[in-house]
Amino acid sequence: MRISTCLAAAAAAAAVLATPASASVAAPVILTQAAPAATEEADKEKPGPDTVECRRVKVTGSRVKRKRICMTLAQWEAQGRSGRAMATGMQDAGTLDAAGETGM
Repeated sequence: MRISTCLAAAAAAAAVLATPASASVAAPVILTQAAPAATEEADKEKPGPDTVECRRVKVTGSRVKRKRICMTLAQWEAQGRSGRAMATGMQDAGTLDAAGETGM
């Protein structure tokens, strides 16, 4: 029963691939005057540093779990700077100093 189902699915896929591409192509839409209005609205609604933003962050040790963390934009920026500084410090700790010794 499974083999016949697989064969039917393969036949359906082959039929879809055999159809001409021009049958499914739509004419492109060109927007010229809507763009300036959209940018003006976006400029008016720029978030400030006290705006709270929630992000879904991967949980260490899991492939699928995610945790929702809410912080202000200033806190997110500070956390990013701290993480970059820590990574730079760990990279620099493994380098050789002028005397040729590994330094820390």
